Amino acid sequence: MMNAFAFAQQLVSALRARCPEAAPLRAQQARAAADIGTDDGGEFEPLLRLKNPSNAFNVMSLWVRHGRGWQPTFVRGTPAEIADKLAGPYAFLWRIHVLAMGFDPTAQSNQPPRRPKTSKHKPT
Repeated sequence: MMNAFAFAQQLVSALRARCPEAAPLRAQQARAAADIGTDDGGEFEPLLRLKNPSNAFNVMSLWVRHGRGWQPTFVRGTPAEIADKLAGPYAFLWRIHVLAMGFDPTAQSNQPPRRPKTSKHKPT
């Protein structure tokens, strides 16, 4: 059985591979679970929770923050399977928050192209 934090890290990595706008998300260990959220003003803000691991398989259940508590999403699977759901029909569970933060995924990839090195030799 994988621990919840390692599971959450794999899920975040898989989600970032599918959705560049998921870059601000990170995993954090929680009590008998793991949370996925963002840093907001230097404080971790949990959005999603992974818990109820299977003893036989690498699967967990996904919960969503609702007020001060957690509500089940009824999504259960491997990190890759849950990432597929979070990149698709369940994207609103995290994407709205990331957009509200003002995160721009294109800003990171818009690096100016490297200029080729010019020759130091003077033409003759």
